[in-house]
Amino acid sequence: MSPPLHDAMIEIAEAYARVRTLTPHARHWVEAHVTLAQVRLWCDGVLEVPPHAISDLLLAMLTTGLKLVPETHRRVIRRNQLTVPHHVLHVSPH
Repeated sequence: MSPPLHDAMIEIAEAYARVRTLTPHARHWVEAHVTLAQVRLWCDGVLEVPPHAISDLLLAMLTTGLKLVPETHRRVIRRNQLTVPHHVLHVSPH
């Protein structure tokens, strides 16, 4: 069995934002860097946070080198795709 191409899958909705970890590296990163005050849910490799908190979380994950993919699988997100000088993260659902 080959390793996953991505470390985590991202789902952003109006009422919640979820990070589904796909690799042990991503799970360990979440456990080491996300505080309980930020978490709505952390169960079976799924992290749920308020929508306003997801951009900081994604930026930190990308800066660490984790490979993320939207749940739609339409666009792969990697750190080298961040070209905005102030690291303003924009996640496209397409």
